Amino acid sequence: MDNIKNIIYIILGVFFGILIYINKYIRQSYSFEEYSSINTGKYTEKGYPIDDDASKDIEKIIIIYATGRSGSTTLQRIINSIKNSNITGEKWGAINDLLNCYLNIKRTNEMTPKKEGSKMFLTSDELEKAKIKPAWYNSYNFKIVKKNIKNTIISILTDNKPEKILGFKELIRISDCVKFEPKLIKAFKELFPNTKFILHIDDNLDRQSRSAWWQGNVEKSKEYLRKTNIDLINYSKKDKDCYLSYMKNLFKIDEVKKLFEFLDETFDEEEYNHIIKNNYAD
Repeated sequence: MDNIKNIIYIILGVFFGILIYINKYIRQSYSFEEYSSINTGKYTEKGYPIDDDASKDIEKIIIIYATGRSGSTTLQRIINSIKNSNITGEKWGAINDLLNCYLNIKRTNEMTPKKEGSKMFLTSDELEKAKIKPAWYNSYNFKIVKKNIKNTIISILTDNKPEKILGFKELIRISDCVKFEPKLIKAFKELFPNTKFILHIDDNLDRQSRSAWWQGNVEKSKEYLRKTNIDLINYSKKDKDCYLSYMKNLFKIDEVKKLFEFLDETFDEEEYNHIIKNNYAD
């Protein structure tokens, strides 16, 4: 009798084990189908889901690079008067870090050994067989990494609101190593070709360098600002997607209209006057 009971228990154990396995298999199948082109329009490459490009509905990105206490917040508010725009504030160079990451991955992609006539990386076994030193062996997908960096930047600029124009301002700082680097402008345009840059300065260095924001040696701050202004002025002459903006011109309506012409956006004079009359300490 005990033997029969044991056999029954074994049969039931196997039966329930099979049910658990089937349930797990079904759940995994549905999980995979979440990423299949049949259900969501997404596709996979080598088994990794490639999400939709988060920037596909964005018409334009506007970036303000400015020196501290140059009226950059006022400029940010003026640009935010554009309909369907969301120009956010400073980020301690976080997006610059992502751009440097993109450039480093791009360089790594160029250095990684590839199959002849292909962009596919050689596997570790293929490197071993070909007796190639694996110093630059990698196994990531550049397209996926690039798209993820783009999507991360967009996620920093908006939380899925319906704005068509996104952007941010970033200050060029001495102590925090947030420098003006032309290579980052070029990298951003590689990721987002429809981007406009406003390089914003104050040519009144005496006033600017004595601001509490530039704590420390006034003469050192003034010299740093002078060099930074020269760099921004010179670069603005080389890049058609860059506009040189001055603090003093923020209060000249004709000059602001020129800026909006550069951005190819409609200027709202009433909103502009409201911003200037209700200006914050910058």
